[in-house]
Amino acid sequence: MKRVLDVGSSNVPLNADRFAGWQVVTIDKDAEAKPDILGDVRDLMTLTGGAQYNAVYASHFLEHLQPWEVVDVLRQFASVLTVDGWVEVWVPDVMGAMAYAIEHKIGLGDTLYEAQNGSRVTLLDMLYGWEREVRKGKPGFAHCTAFDWPLLEDKLREAGYPYVQPVDRGNAFEIGYCAWFGKKPGWLEK
Repeated sequence: MKRVLDVGSSNVPLNADRFAGWQVVTIDKDAEAKPDILGDVRDLMTLTGGAQYNAVYASHFLEHLQPWEVVDVLRQFASVLTVDGWVEVWVPDVMGAMAYAIEHKIGLGDTLYEAQNGSRVTLLDMLYGWEREVRKGKPGFAHCTAFDWPLLEDKLREAGYPYVQPVDRGNAFEIGYCAWFGKKPGWLEK
């Protein structure tokens, strides 16, 4: 059975069709998320025991790292991949959100969009992290860095991924990439 490591899942189920029938293994440092692996992803190689995942999925995780930690963590993602494995990363599109907010005269504290769970997300949330969770004493929800399309691609390439392709799942204000070493993942062909 194929396995995907869902990084920083915060107890949100991984519902992408490309992972149907896969074993999903979650890793998070927040015990409340009830992850399969409790620990800090910056110690990923120690926590997982080597190349045993066909994919690493990191949705809205990288922006919680310090800027200087991003490339190392992306390298650690590569270290747990099988030969045919790939990495899928998603981060907020801060530049796109700011441009939209300016064009539509949306203030920093105004609702930019509603999350899938119905919670409102403001431009301040996009920039600095989800305020409602940080206020609950969860500093891990704060954002420490931001990306635009070229910067995220540069970080993936700096981490050693020879193949990097932008991807789109139809969500506004989001940047996504798939990166791999060998054969192009089949879901990208569709």
